[in-house]
Amino acid sequence: MDTLDRDRERLKLLVCAFALVMVGLFAVFIFAVPVRTGTPQVFRLRYYALQDGLEGGPLSSSLGNFDWRKAFVWRASDTEYRQRQFTQFFEMLTPRLYAHLYYAFGPFMWLPLSLLCALAIGFLIALVVRQWTGSWLPGVVAGGFWLLTTEVLVGHHAPIRYAKDFATLQILGIISLLLAARSSGSRRRALCFSAAALVWWLGLFTDEYLPFLFPALAVAILTWPWLKPVRLRLLTVFFILLGAGFLLFWFVLPDLITPDFKEPLAGLVVRSFPDLSEKVVYNLKYLILNTQDVFSYTFGSPPPRHTAQIILASLSGVLLLTMIYIHRTWRGWWRMMLFWIITAVAAGGILLPEGIDILHQHTYYNRPLVVLLLVVVGLFTSNIFNRGRVRPALSWLGLLTVCGLLNYFTIIPSLRSTPDKGFLTVYGLEDILQLDARLKSGDLPVPVMLSYPQFRDVVDGVYHELEYLPWHTLDDGNPPWSLYRSIVPRLYIRHFEEGSLRADPRQFSAWRDTDEGIYRAEALCLYDMPAGTVWDLTGLRENILDPAAELKWRSGPGFIQRAVPRADLLGEAPVVILDKGKWRTSLEVPLSDSPLAAVIAVRHDGPAALKLRSGAISREIECDYGWSWRIFAIDLAADSSGMEAILETGGEAEVIGPVLVPAESVADLSAHRRANFSPAGIPLLRVRGHPRR
Repeated sequence: MDTLDRDRERLKLLVCAFALVMVGLFAVFIFAVPVRTGTPQVFRLRYYALQDGLEGGPLSSSLGNFDWRKAFVWRASDTEYRQRQFTQFFEMLTPRLYAHLYYAFGPFMWLPLSLLCALAIGFLIALVVRQWTGSWLPGVVAGGFWLLTTEVLVGHHAPIRYAKDFATLQILGIISLLLAARSSGSRRRALCFSAAALVWWLGLFTDEYLPFLFPALAVAILTWPWLKPVRLRLLTVFFILLGAGFLLFWFVLPDLITPDFKEPLAGLVVRSFPDLSEKVVYNLKYLILNTQDVFSYTFGSPPPRHTAQIILASLSGVLLLTMIYIHRTWRGWWRMMLFWIITAVAAGGILLPEGIDILHQHTYYNRPLVVLLLVVVGLFTSNIFNRGRVRPALSWLGLLTVCGLLNYFTIIPSLRSTPDKGFLTVYGLEDILQLDARLKSGDLPVPVMLSYPQFRDVVDGVYHELEYLPWHTLDDGNPPWSLYRSIVPRLYIRHFEEGSLRADPRQFSAWRDTDEGIYRAEALCLYDMPAGTVWDLTGLRENILDPAAELKWRSGPGFIQRAVPRADLLGEAPVVILDKGKWRTSLEVPLSDSPLAAVIAVRHDGPAALKLRSGAISREIECDYGWSWRIFAIDLAADSSGMEAILETGGEAEVIGPVLVPAESVADLSAHRRANFSPAGIPLLRVRGHPRR
């Protein structure tokens, strides 16, 4: 084997080692860094996707009843842009697919489709570089480096939407198809061009990036030499598709499937759009800053920036530029470089927000720009490799490795920190995820009634909350109730549908016509998730003393509501619905050889407060779970012949009880005072992520 062959073998080994480091660190990152669930917009989309009917309804995981027309409904959109129907279809479909994955494998926060898209983008980067250069080695380098960019790492930690992933895949697909036509026969070339036009057509309904890609595509069609025989026809087809797409945005799609209540953004933007030159000048500064961010975030200098990081990233950048200059790595690749430059100018100068670094600008909106830049990096790598010498290749790969490591070790600490708007682990997410393990282990006897804050309007309440909520971690408490309201039904919808978990039956298609009393009476325990307490309903029901024949609630002179005994959450107990106001009731306490306790269950619409009194013993409770049942208990004074309950509510409330039980059967008492039978309230053995309430 001569020296040249040995160098080639060494080069392959170097590339394999580089790829293994990139893939290995990315795999470690996936398992080492918890995933944040995202933003209110994403919550809204995932929740609304599980609702039956175009305009909402009860939740369902059924794929057979999936209504694809929802992709065309304004209310289902995650954005004002109307040209995302193709993406919206997947946004409506994937939560139903994930529901079955959660049921089989347990709940998780990462989005499988987003991870698959990241891997597919890496493969297409390698493929496009290989098509340009004829070698897989530089493509593997570019595709492997992609996995340790800020785009992928932060994007996987905080998944947003699929729009930019799909747009990036489509852009790479169009480039790949145009490259595939270079050495093909006439029939295969026609097939490639037709496929590229079809991808472009779908792209117009996927993301707003694709229309702004037209200038770069037009220049490519006019300058790529192998496209010369079909330039005019190909450019005409793309131009016609672009015009037809805009006509659809304005006139057809808004009323094609279902009437919309808002005007498509396209028309609004055109009427309010400033002069194009004014727009470009206004965005010029942002274009420069955004391009700077693309380079710095990609090559080792994502925030937060520390002195050592800045020094290493700057040194690596200088050395990379030095190698680019010495080895003239740009030679032969001006066409792809021009493609990236035109796209960056069109996107940064017109499309992207005017100087405002909005939601995940550097890990979402810049995704196509970063990917096209890495294609250029792959082409530069090929010129380094073509020299056939190991040392320059080793230096080049070493510098890219340093940049990747800087990304990796800078991002991980910042993601593991707990900023005000950061991880949801501190807001009770771990407790929600552990529910699956508790069900499988038998720790919670099923059916389990879940108690967590809910709206009375279970169809539209969560959707409207997430539509207008600025940020889910700045809600009405700690943990934020929106976390429970939106995530619990999505992660456990199959459990709710089969009945092992229960909440409000009207929230789920499978139970919406069920009698609520029977639905609750079948539950064996109630799990108060935020409080971290499980109530053994079976033990509680078995120990209830005979309820009063009639229980009256009074609100002022002459206002009386009679509670009717029936089988419900607490067994055979008095149930009453109270209007807004201040209500009170009293209950006689029979003589007993052992201490007694009163148990009451409440759900309410609007603010509510409950006060329980027995002799000198008094307990005041601020109710804050909304239209979700919560159980309370109070020890009764030994010398008391009765107890009083006072409920003040700002809206309608429903009350079960109060009922009397032996004091030893509730967990408010210390363990040594309880009887041997299972106590009614069992504290959660392991509570993490938030304080007990």
